[in-house]
Amino acid sequence: MDLRRLRYFAEIAETENFSRAAVRLHRSQPALSRCMQELEGELGLKLFERVGRRVALTSNGRALLGRVRLLLNDVDGLVEQARLLAAGKSSILRVGGAANFIERALPEVLRRYRTSWPQVEVMLEPEGGSALLAALERGEIDIALTRYAQSAFLDAQLAFPLYVLAAVRRGHRLARQKSVTIHDLEKERVLVAPASVTSTAATM
Repeated sequence: MDLRRLRYFAEIAETENFSRAAVRLHRSQPALSRCMQELEGELGLKLFERVGRRVALTSNGRALLGRVRLLLNDVDGLVEQARLLAAGKSSILRVGGAANFIERALPEVLRRYRTSWPQVEVMLEPEGGSALLAALERGEIDIALTRYAQSAFLDAQLAFPLYVLAAVRRGHRLARQKSVTIHDLEKERVLVAPASVTSTAATM
């Protein structure tokens, strides 16, 4: 199987448009369409269907996309591993997290890690919230440092507790308390940031 066709398939699935995918891949649109026809013929499945001005994955295409991405990531990892071996290193660890968290909390952790594992090259990927989990599920990173950990496919471990500031108006029943628990907020109307935001503040 030609890996190039699989890369084209993944790119078209992401852009939902043959023209945009062709620009990204530096290929002509007819050549890209021909490659997809050849891939569909090889697999015996229809992968895309036309929806207005865009293309969408068929149910079979969606079923295969995750496996294709994993395969491509494995190939890219093999190439990267060869590069590291040539440079005298043996492995690479890709860590994702919010940029502010990486800047604030990771320098000392990375210094200690490199002392213990000098042969491992650590690559940092600044990203936040649910996008981190998506990158982790696609195999683009190895570890995600995030407060958002709801996923049916991943395991999570608590690294440290998260403290959130609750801002209340003067005279509020909680205003004189030095700290509040989630149970204190049970009957309150709370404004929170969307799940895609890594750091949040609550106001009432």
